[in-house]
Amino acid sequence: MIRNIGLLAAVSGLSLAGTAYAGTPYAGIEGGVSYGRVSDVDEHVSFVATQNPSTPVAPAPPAASEFDDVFAVRYDRGYDVGLIGGYDFGYFRLELELAQKKASLGNLKSDDITEEFLTSVNSTLNRPSAAPDPGAPGQPALAIDDFDLSGSMRVRSAMINGFGDVGITKRLFAYGGGGYGRTWARALGDGDSAWGWQWMAGLRYALNPKVELGLRYRYFNSGMMTLQRDPQVIAGNANRLTVSATDVDQTVNANVIQEIEGEIRSRSLLATLMFNL
Repeated sequence: MIRNIGLLAAVSGLSLAGTAYAGTPYAGIEGGVSYGRVSDVDEHVSFVATQNPSTPVAPAPPAASEFDDVFAVRYDRGYDVGLIGGYDFGYFRLELELAQKKASLGNLKSDDITEEFLTSVNSTLNRPSAAPDPGAPGQPALAIDDFDLSGSMRVRSAMINGFGDVGITKRLFAYGGGGYGRTWARALGDGDSAWGWQWMAGLRYALNPKVELGLRYRYFNSGMMTLQRDPQVIAGNANRLTVSATDVDQTVNANVIQEIEGEIRSRSLLATLMFNL
């Protein structure tokens, strides 16, 4: 009986702590470090051939090809900042958040069909070449480094978040919840938008009835995005062919469009500063 009374008192204490700021609007800022998850990189390749002499006509190059999941791009450590505002109903808070995340694009890594892609393109571009091709061995075989991306990924979001709050002490609160909203991404000189989501957990501490400091963990998912780089021209080596008893030097070059396709995901650790209004 005494144990049950003690448990009831403890639960009541949490309830009172959880509703201490009920009926209070608030506003604040958040900021911290962000770690992006790996994204897949697709390659769209078309080929253009030139020859000398122009007749007789040599065989046409292969048709354009699409290669999915050729490389994986990793993101360097970035930042995550935002503005937040909402209303505290007691055990539940409803919040509007405007945020921006930015991180530099790291080096490309091998993915599902990296070797298949490099072998196919090198074969079509005749890299490296062999005698009697003019200028043999010419330009070397292409490698991952020849396709490296540069620049950064920037993602902006407008989210509606909902949190459940639990009072640990009179001043310390734990919370968890998630959000849904619109996201906008920009990288490779291209942009796209989608419906995204996130979930969060954190702690907040009331310095006084008006000011709170906090720590927030965020897992963010942008929804499906497609971002394309402008075409990159990759030169091939001349290939000596015999067509109708005539030697023809044919050179096949490639136009390559690189594309980040999929969900842009990140994990962030944020400090928060909130003001109860």
